[in-house]
Amino acid sequence: MPEGWIEFELEEGKVFYANTKTKTVRWDRPESDPYFLETDMFMKFSRREIKKLKRVYSEMDWDASLKISEDEFKVRERASERAMDLAKWLQTATSFY
Repeated sequence: MPEGWIEFELEEGKVFYANTKTKTVRWDRPESDPYFLETDMFMKFSRREIKKLKRVYSEMDWDASLKISEDEFKVRERASERAMDLAKWLQTATSFY
């Protein structure tokens, strides 16, 4: 069990997990979450930042393997470069008006 997490069992046998530092509760083991971060790392980010991280991660994980391959990173890099080129072009094009 990761640091800060405690396992609890309800009377009917259902198990849940609680984090004593972050005050979060979940039904599945914390480390089974593909977005799992150790508690100390998790606490460095706001909820908004964590939500954005999950969104970006899921966008990059095209094959839904819960891992980002080197090929998926390369595709993201090329897309970012094209987006920057387009932004520069738009900025130049609109500066004439």
